[in-house]
Amino acid sequence: MIFRRRNREDSHDRAKRPFWLLVPFLLTIWLLSIVPGLQPAQPVTADNGTTITLESAVTEINGCETLDLYIRINDVPVEANLYGADVRLAFDPTVLEVVALEELDDLLKPDWIVRKEFDNDAGTVWLAWTQKNPTPPASGSGYFARVTFLARGTQVSSPVTFSYTKLANTNGFEIPATAVNGSLTTIAPAAPAVGIEILNPTTPRLSWTAVSGVDGYNIYRDTYAYFTPDLPYDTVTTPEYDDDDALGDIADNYFYVIRSACVNGFESDISNRVGEFDYPLATVINSNLFNMIGLPLDSTASIVPFQASGLISYVGDGIEQVLKWDSALQGYEGYDIFSPGFLNFPLTIGQAYLLETDSEVSTVLTLVGNVPAQGSVTFDFIIGSASACAFNSLTIPLDRTDIALASDLMANITGVDQVLTWNVFLQGYDSYDGSGPSFLNFPVRAGHPYLVCLNNMAPASWP
Repeated sequence: MIFRRRNREDSHDRAKRPFWLLVPFLLTIWLLSIVPGLQPAQPVTADNGTTITLESAVTEINGCETLDLYIRINDVPVEANLYGADVRLAFDPTVLEVVALEELDDLLKPDWIVRKEFDNDAGTVWLAWTQKNPTPPASGSGYFARVTFLARGTQVSSPVTFSYTKLANTNGFEIPATAVNGSLTTIAPAAPAVGIEILNPTTPRLSWTAVSGVDGYNIYRDTYAYFTPDLPYDTVTTPEYDDDDALGDIADNYFYVIRSACVNGFESDISNRVGEFDYPLATVINSNLFNMIGLPLDSTASIVPFQASGLISYVGDGIEQVLKWDSALQGYEGYDIFSPGFLNFPLTIGQAYLLETDSEVSTVLTLVGNVPAQGSVTFDFIIGSASACAFNSLTIPLDRTDIALASDLMANITGVDQVLTWNVFLQGYDSYDGSGPSFLNFPVRAGHPYLVCLNNMAPASWP
């Protein structure tokens, strides 16, 4: 496939190039072309229709594939006595990378190679060679060289241009030729679709469908759910990864994205975001306690069904009951394993729940799942009046790490009379209403559950 034509190189720009760069090459051609009995070639001054083009079977580099781009010299008349060529290319080194450069003898025989080099930092290719006596002059059309590219970055129609071209005859005179530029489109390798599960109490397992043609996978990890990947946390060559000792730390929760990668480091877009979130569960021997948790992740793949009964199964030993706040009724409704099926309420991503547990329950509950799309978790509120606020439950969205205190949550929502947090030791709520000493202004965290009491100035939904 011939690349679409571009404007002919400006003759003024061609004239500005220093002549001394060309003299040794043209002189070499003349010396190497002296054949006894051969009539000396004359300068070619007219435009004879000769072109130098770029050709390829395809114009897209898909993922980690390579692409062969051919430099072709076309329609050289017999009387031109073609004997040598100097061809230079320029490309964007942030998008493309040359991995191989090969001279071809389809038209000109590379009897003496003057230059054959490429520079992936500068984005240049330089090829220059001449025939030698007794090889006869060339005419017609044929391939001059093959340049093999890999992608380094993603771009539509990244230019590949002739920065310099000279064809010469047996006497070293230039043969006029029109250089036709081209372009290549680069496409990133496919991003993995990642799932997460709990392998054991301290290790999450990430797994994904293998991406064809890639060299490996870069694992990125952070304690902020919506982090921008920088340096890989780890690299693997198989579509599975176990992050030892990542689970069970209630102070730090970990989130992951994965990129498939080519041998030169060219990466895919990020995968879907997955993560793990740990909540402490207090226990007392021979007694039941209520512990409050949230569902900050999309855990529909691990809590099955995504209902109160599924959460009971997920927690396992030691759970007696799941309760959710009903803002309309201003009270809790509960479900246990002995409840009739119609009481088995659905769970909601981002909501808060109370778990009644006994001493057999694990002291840490780890949730795993997809990180919700940023901004997708919102809460519809029941609004109170100026004289009587209404309680609503929520979990602070994972992207709201700017909310660090109860007063921050009050200010961000507006119309809040109180913020309440569950005190597992007192088995009741601590509250903050914006007044009183500062020590009552308790810390809050993204991903953790709270109640807010809203007056008539509160919004209908948040955030």
